[in-house]
Order: sequence, then structure tokens, then C-alpha cells
Amino acid sequence: MHECSGRLLRPWLEVSRAEIERYAQDKALAWIVDESNADEQFSRNYLRARIFPVLSERFPAGPRNLARAAGRFSEARMLLDELACLDLGDTPQDFPLSLKLLKGLSDARARNLLRFLLSIRQVAIPSEARLSEAVQQLCEAGPDKHPVIRFGPYELVRRRNQIDLQPI
Repeated sequence: MHECSGRLLRPWLEVSRAEIERYAQDKALAWIVDESNADEQFSRNYLRARIFPVLSERFPAGPRNLARAAGRFSEARMLLDELACLDLGDTPQDFPLSLKLLKGLSDARARNLLRFLLSIRQVAIPSEARLSEAVQQLCEAGPDKHPVIRFGPYELVRRRNQIDLQPI
């Protein structure tokens, strides 16, 4: 979660819940508790209720360090997206993708480019192993072959030196 995301501002991300509650109580502020926050079927709530208290007890700086690490991961994701845009050059940020372009990249950059294009299309990103397999099949198949790699309700199809994403 970013501190500023479009029109949503989240200025208190670095402030602990306990500090916010203390402030609200000191200022006699009223607040509404969202009942869904207690539902531990949601991973974020389970972590908040069960895991983070234990971690915080053993490692008091843990939550703050995790928040900082998450910020760095977010920054790294943005840098990887910028790299994908550089790799695309003047090519549109969409499928179909030139096979020549993909073959000209290292395996890591090819996976990054596919990950970037899939995320633009809002396709669930496959595992790293599945993505590696896709790059290998798409790039190494003979010119008379037309590999098809399925990702849930979509498939990557190689035809005429192009890689396209199609719904199944």
C-alpha cells in the first residue's frame, strides 16, 4: 500500500494502530470499527491478530522493519516496471509481443517483461517456474511450432513471430 495512490492519501501508514487509538482517545474522537477487520479468514486480519503480536513480542522493531521492507519491495516493483518499459522501447505496452524482442532479452528480463504485460492486462501472474517454462517454450520452439501456454482463463500463443494473449 502506498502512502499516496492516485487520489487516496494514507498519511498515517508509518503510525502504529496503538498510537492512533491513543491519539483518538486523548482527543475524544469517535470512530467506527469495521466488523470485517475481525474476520480471520482474510489473511491480512489473521496476520494482524495472530502473527504480528507474536513477532512484535520477540522483535519489537519487526512491524516497522516489515513496513520499510514492503516500501522497498514496492519501489523495486516500480523499477522493474520501468525496465520493462525500456525493454519495450517504442513497442506498445500490450500484446501481441514480438518474439524477436523477447528472444533478445535475458531470461530474467524476458520473464519481467511478460509479468509486466500480464499485469497490465490484469491477468494473475503465474509462478516463477511457470513463467520460466513459458519463456523457454515461446523462445526455443522451432519456427514451425506454435506453442500455447495456459494461465488460468488465458493462453499465450506464439504465431507468425508474435506472442499474443487470448482468453480461452
